[in-house]
Amino acid sequence: SEAMTPSVVVQRLDDAMSPWTDRPSLETQTPMLEGSRKLRRSLLPSLLNSRAANWASSTTEANLYEIAHVYLPGEGDDALPDEHYTVGMISGGDFFRLKGIVETLITRLGIHDSLELCTVDRSGLTRGMTVEIRVREKLLGYIAGIDAKLLKTFKLHGPVFVAELSLPTLFAMATLVPQQQFVSPFPSIQRDLNFVMAESVLWSEMERVVRASIGDDLARVTYRETYRDPKKDGENRKRVLMTVELRRDHETLSGDQADTMVAHLIRDCQSQLAAELLS
Repeated sequence: SEAMTPSVVVQRLDDAMSPWTDRPSLETQTPMLEGSRKLRRSLLPSLLNSRAANWASSTTEANLYEIAHVYLPGEGDDALPDEHYTVGMISGGDFFRLKGIVETLITRLGIHDSLELCTVDRSGLTRGMTVEIRVREKLLGYIAGIDAKLLKTFKLHGPVFVAELSLPTLFAMATLVPQQQFVSPFPSIQRDLNFVMAESVLWSEMERVVRASIGDDLARVTYRETYRDPKKDGENRKRVLMTVELRRDHETLSGDQADTMVAHLIRDCQSQLAAELLS
């Protein structure tokens, strides 16, 4: 559901979280609303407050989005603020559900570049479950879980996840008129690969190695699942299952050619990520 919340917020909301900047928020000379002097630096605190209000009044789990401006202070005292247009989202469920919504939105706008996800620490957001989204090395936004202490402050039950994206950055990359794409007439070959690796290795790192190793003959790489078994694989280790799809535009790949590519990929994953293939 779409939400509409004020651009000025009380101190409590302003302090809740501010993923875009840690610089102090701008203030109005006189309150535009009673007790509200802060120009918000993010849509997320307002959406969190709206979800909490819905829950308190009718135990309704409000999954909300809002498209509005935030006001980011300039770098220096004399710098003009950045009145930035963003889209914010809040929902229950889990992290990957909201991540899927964000990815679908990006794809529907004709952006087919790989997303670069990097964990960051932000006040009010769950450590280890707060990621910065970059596309073409440009910061696009954030996906995160709300910290348990903050949920308790707002009297919210269960996990809550949020996302906020920069609309100017999103629109600058968008391809709003669909472009014709070449479709290879030759069949593809799929291989499932199950690697054991350190817990610290991110899927984005794995995907980067796969794409660099296979190059133009990679039609698609798909993440399947992560599995952990400390008794078999050791502490702080995980198994990641993926599917690689190989295809050439000008000829049919043979099984031997596919085996050679996969063997090269396995060596690269081992040398760059210390990832071992499970037989």
